[in-house]
Amino acid sequence: MQSGFRLIAASLLGWTVAAGASAQIASAQRVDAPGGVVSTGRALLATADQGRHWADITPAGAGPIDGVFFLDAARGWLLRSTPDQTVEIARTANGGGAWSVAAFPLSAEDAAGFSGPASLDFIDPRHGWALFRRTSSPNFSNGLLFATADGGATWTRLPDPPVGDPVRFLTLRDGWQAGGPLGDLLFVTHDGGQSWSAVNIARPAGVPTDAAARYEAPKSEAGGAGIALAATYVWPGGSATVLYRSADGGAHWSARIVGAGAAGANPPAVTVADGHVVQVTSSFGALTTRIDGAAAPGVAHIPADASVDSAHFVDARDGWIVTSVGGCAAYKRGCSVEQRLLGTTDAGASFQDITPSRSAPIRIADGPSRAGSTTLGSGEGFDACSPSVSGLSTWFKNSPYRYVNVYIGGTNAYCPQPGLTTAWVNTVVGQGWGLIPTWVGLQAPCTSSGGSTRFSTNPTKAASQGAAEARSATAKMASIGLSGTIVYYDLEYYNDTRSCAAATKAFLNAWVQGLHGQGYTAGVYGSPTNANADWLGLANLPDDVWMALWNGNAGVFHLPPLPNSDWANHQRIHQYQGNVNQTFGGVRYNIDQDFLDGPVAK
Repeated sequence: MQSGFRLIAASLLGWTVAAGASAQIASAQRVDAPGGVVSTGRALLATADQGRHWADITPAGAGPIDGVFFLDAARGWLLRSTPDQTVEIARTANGGGAWSVAAFPLSAEDAAGFSGPASLDFIDPRHGWALFRRTSSPNFSNGLLFATADGGATWTRLPDPPVGDPVRFLTLRDGWQAGGPLGDLLFVTHDGGQSWSAVNIARPAGVPTDAAARYEAPKSEAGGAGIALAATYVWPGGSATVLYRSADGGAHWSARIVGAGAAGANPPAVTVADGHVVQVTSSFGALTTRIDGAAAPGVAHIPADASVDSAHFVDARDGWIVTSVGGCAAYKRGCSVEQRLLGTTDAGASFQDITPSRSAPIRIADGPSRAGSTTLGSGEGFDACSPSVSGLSTWFKNSPYRYVNVYIGGTNAYCPQPGLTTAWVNTVVGQGWGLIPTWVGLQAPCTSSGGSTRFSTNPTKAASQGAAEARSATAKMASIGLSGTIVYYDLEYYNDTRSCAAATKAFLNAWVQGLHGQGYTAGVYGSPTNANADWLGLANLPDDVWMALWNGNAGVFHLPPLPNSDWANHQRIHQYQGNVNQTFGGVRYNIDQDFLDGPVAK
């Protein structure tokens, strides 16, 4: 099914990959053995000859591409955010030669909590699903789910799924989600997404019960014999990749370890293709591919400090991998991340660089340096789920970032920070980092964060709960040697019905008042929409705000609908991009990117 792409390559005068070219690879999908599609975030590119030639098949119009899915070389769908903060769905039946574009039925209230990314999944030309990941901190994973039965012409809102990660449907009724903040959650639906159940899979002998797990959603095996999924387990001193198979839709599983070794800085990129588990690992620049545990002959090479971010295979022989490496021209200056697309047709025995020459490396904004400042953060920072001390040391030496979030605790803190003590803080601050301490306590009664523990709808009760959160947070801060500094409350986006506003205001007002009473500076993380509607009117105004709006702009102003005149005196952090993989010094993290002009802890 390649004719769609080939027609487009001929009709649009597709261009050839230039040697040494690089591109921002927002997503990649290997559609069939000859070809697939790559999104650069702004452009959609297609190949039908294993990456030797690429064609620009971007639909006319403006706005970042949030999600793409091709059922085959001809039929595809694309979600795109528009400049007026709406979302469009584009459909093609001839490989991108022509697109039909329409508004996606995302309400204004739902759109306020979404700024990318999104994902699409179709099992046939008519039946598909769209998932919009809500903007959030790495501690949460929340999404909106829609379904279509007419090829994307109309969409129906489904109940919110358990997490905000992509869905994968194997039949009209049976679908899966894998992900969550740590990537260790697995869910299944048997009614087309109306309801979901958690799936717990037994670990095989040899995998410790406390090993960190990361799942990939199941795929159908060749011939429909069953389903298969891969899991990667990592623990101190060891790692394992396990292939699970089920012949009864996931009720029972068999398990086989197909790869084991020492725990490295980055786990392998793992995927299941046609019933086979594929692992691609980079060690000091040498790429090793294993199919069902057997290493392919031959070794390909990438830069020594590069990582393999993802693998996209259609069968055991034909696949793509995305690699990345970051660096700086000078200390914290001129920094960028370069991504490459490599293809194989021989099960990883060799890889060819097929990176489309469509855009430049991802540039990371330089921030002003304020030497000697111990309280004011200015420039680039990031937040991640449980970064290690050794990884942070590497990143401070090799990345543009000066500031890092640390989750210090709270009822809804799902990202553990191992060994968080005064010694940990002294070590990380000694590396050079400014810290963004974050408390993840009770969430708003009308929060978009499914499964979170919430505070009361009664304003009086909510106020007492906000005061209690302040006491708990300051006690934790004192215990790790950060007395009297800034603390940010992670308050995820909430659908601000007026029934929720009074309780939320009472809660936050008490949080701020409680921190001030203990001599701390009070910050709040959340949505500009919520800040504008509720936070500005508080008697005890937060000292600083950390605004989540994934618009890609590294700056702290122009965050609608929040006026630029509020929290304008070095009182802002902007989380401007979310859920991105970056590699510096050979260490890969999935991060949210922040730009700071506000206080941090040291």
